[in-house]
Amino acid sequence: MIPMLRFSLLFEAEQELTVFGYRGSAWRGVFGHALKRLVCIWRERDCPRCLVARTCVYPYVFETPMVRVNEDREEASPHPFVLTLAAEWQQRQIVQERVGVTLMGDGCTSWPYVLQALREAGERGVGRESVPMRLRDIEQETQPGSGFWESIWQEQEGVHPFEPRIPNAGPCPKILRLRLETPVRLRLRQQLVRPESLQPEQFLAAIERRVAVLTKLHAGRVARPEERSAARWAERTRELDRRLHWQDWERYSNRQKRKVPMGGIVGEWVWEVGENWDGWALLWLSQWLHVGKGTSMGLGRFRVEAM
Repeated sequence: MIPMLRFSLLFEAEQELTVFGYRGSAWRGVFGHALKRLVCIWRERDCPRCLVARTCVYPYVFETPMVRVNEDREEASPHPFVLTLAAEWQQRQIVQERVGVTLMGDGCTSWPYVLQALREAGERGVGRESVPMRLRDIEQETQPGSGFWESIWQEQEGVHPFEPRIPNAGPCPKILRLRLETPVRLRLRQQLVRPESLQPEQFLAAIERRVAVLTKLHAGRVARPEERSAARWAERTRELDRRLHWQDWERYSNRQKRKVPMGGIVGEWVWEVGENWDGWALLWLSQWLHVGKGTSMGLGRFRVEAM
């Protein structure tokens, strides 16, 4: 299991501003630039050739090294952070905005740089609006998953966070509802899985893979072969209700100089699981780790409720 720190930052603009849809990608972009400006000590700013890259916060947090799958193939590594923004898809007017950030495993030690980088990103302006937003408050969830938040920042006294903790799953309900809040993007044979074909085993296997890689990279633990149990968990799962649909969304990629489709599956999904279902702890934990592609910008967020 992975210890976490969960923060919620409240930003306020000097004037009402118009924002366009989901803001996870915009905040992730300005956060990355702000973090590099904050910690980079080399004028060239070329991480691979920098002599201190192995101990620098920026490449570890934001350009996490690739993970080798086999002798011939590498895959993008999951970052030790997840941003959480409101799951809004329409144009709207705002004055205040909350930005959640979850740090996990060894990434928890980077919390001062992450919070300061988000603060500086807000002050520079986010998205095409580029209206400066000042940081007004920082809250932390006292125990990840508890729902209890406390303000931990005073302008004159600094930030005083609680220690990283592991979410406590509690007893497993016999019937549970999954609320997929931001697009879940899962691939099967190089194709995105659609709402009508998504199966519990695919969802659980994606969770299991993500947690296995996160624990290896950021918590120093290698998953044992017997822990790869998605098929067994799915056998003890019966679907009772499915209200899933496709949420279109696209982001602008500065690197590719074009808009990139980032749609995925959202909605509600109700399962009945066997008594003492052993997939429960991992499913509960993954609410804050997210699942699928684009997790660092807040995609793949879901909530589990007992029914």
